Amino acid sequence: MSEKLLLRAFPSNTLSTYDASAGYLNPQIWNRKIEEFAQANLVLAPLGVQNDEMLNKPGTQLNIAVDVAITADSLSDTVTITAQALTYTQVTVTPTEYGGAIQITRKELDRAFNNLLDEKASAAGYALAKAKDKRCYEVLVAGTGSTLYPNSVTVDTDLASTDIMSTDLIADGINALRLNDRDARYLVIHPYQENELLKTSDFIDASKYGGREVVMNGEIGKYLGLRVFSTTQATSAGVGITSSDTGYNALILGPRAFILARKRLPTIDSKYEPLDRAFTVAYVEDWQAAVLNANEIVTLVTYA
Repeated sequence: MSEKLLLRAFPSNTLSTYDASAGYLNPQIWNRKIEEFAQANLVLAPLGVQNDEMLNKPGTQLNIAVDVAITADSLSDTVTITAQALTYTQVTVTPTEYGGAIQITRKELDRAFNNLLDEKASAAGYALAKAKDKRCYEVLVAGTGSTLYPNSVTVDTDLASTDIMSTDLIADGINALRLNDRDARYLVIHPYQENELLKTSDFIDASKYGGREVVMNGEIGKYLGLRVFSTTQATSAGVGITSSDTGYNALILGPRAFILARKRLPTIDSKYEPLDRAFTVAYVEDWQAAVLNANEIVTLVTYA
């Protein structure tokens, strides 16, 4: 029997009884679908280092040792080389559950024209994807190595309506990473900032990529060697002097700016509530993001 037929079988009399087999079918089918929808809608999260060491395994947190760079210099005859101290720091990632729940009455399932279970599986996957991208964005902005503003502005509250996303600001962000000997690889922006960038003649639309290039979720093109992504999960910034002023944080990232540690993939658990005469469905994912290298993160703050 196909997955589609199984999903449409849920409202039938067989699965509306208290047969325990319904509890096995529902999670098995939904898990696979919600995973697909969650992955299909992620923009920012896939740009980090993906770590599955704790995935479906015991453990409460992941500790990652980060070494401090050593140096090399010229040597002279008869001069003994001085040993350098090896120094390490540590990044700790503690996975947290993210999720939500919905409830659909059996009566509604019996009468609905649309396949509500199939429809809500995609909605749950989208909700989990948005939560993940939003959390990753918050982590990166909070742990940024440097923050830049257009037109020589130095603080958020001094931004005016003319201080928008510009080519000069992006170039300054790339330079900030290069000064730390880091490679600038990704630019993630809000759609308001995207609007300004699309007016730039040097911007390369993703639809015009060569046949060998894979376009990632949310990728809109290239600029100055950066792969450019647009997402509504870009966090806002308190700019200007009035409550009506709005700004957004764009991010320039290196290849190892942050880590995403997964503990459990998106799953769905459900049960039938006899007194409510409804199916209660909970969708949950267990993961966490953390800054891995702050000097691979530059935040660009602009007026909307």
